[in-house]
Amino acid sequence: ILPSDRSNQQGDELQYSIYNFTRFFRLYGPDSKIISMNFPVNTSFQRGVLGRKVRKTTDDVRRGWLDRETEELARLDQNIMRKEFYYMYFGKNREDMLKNKNNIEKWIGFGRSPLVQGIEKEKKIQIIRKLCNMNTLILSDELKGDEDEPSEEE
Repeated sequence: ILPSDRSNQQGDELQYSIYNFTRFFRLYGPDSKIISMNFPVNTSFQRGVLGRKVRKTTDDVRRGWLDRETEELARLDQNIMRKEFYYMYFGKNREDMLKNKNNIEKWIGFGRSPLVQGIEKEKKIQIIRKLCNMNTLILSDELKGDEDEPSEEE
């Protein structure tokens, strides 16, 4: 389910989203479930970049600011959780699953403000793993490859 900032949204946009969800739940009959999951914020990439900047700088004032920002990112990692919502749908066979998926995409997945979007297979595996063992710590960004690591030039 795509997140939206309800507190900064205009009234008509919020009403439109509520109307679309209400209409969808009235039209959609098969079994479904909305899942809420908490993931810790992962700022290791940003901390790595700041660490390299700290090592390269010679200005003590700038080093102090960079150290302070690195500490703030470390506190974010420890204290902030990102909440994500997923819409799970079910079917008795493959044809029912495809029909349900098409209906969901058609009714709330397109238009001027889509309410849902598809996710890739790796993310689905990660969610199922987390559902099967709620005590497992799974970072939402852990499936990213080495190409996302900061380079020495940054």
